[in-house]
Amino acid sequence: MNGVPARSFCSRHNDGEDDEDEDYESGEEEDFSEREEDRADLSAEEKVKEATEIGYTVLGPLQKSDRVFKLYEPAFAVVQIGSHQFKVSNGDTIYTERLKHCDVNDKQNMTDILNLGRE
Repeated sequence: MNGVPARSFCSRHNDGEDDEDEDYESGEEEDFSEREEDRADLSAEEKVKEATEIGYTVLGPLQKSDRVFKLYEPAFAVVQIGSHQFKVSNGDTIYTERLKHCDVNDKQNMTDILNLGRE
């Protein structure tokens, strides 16, 4: 074929780079554990500052007595969490990537409100 080397486009092609794949996989695990350690090392003030910079404050876990779902109000807001924007109205749930210093089912106060309106 004209002396041109063949190209392989197979995702399973192996050029002896197994070690690199293993390093990458183990690197991900180390990355995750390092982030967990960094999270534990921060003071309460530093955690609040980082969360505020991203666009929220953590109010604490939801309680059964919290009235999360109230009567329907025909209004909406566009909020920003990190680099993502969400249009929300009463009773909506937001699913995001993991947020710093925030656990699952924590109640939050959104500080970056981009737009308010009525439907």
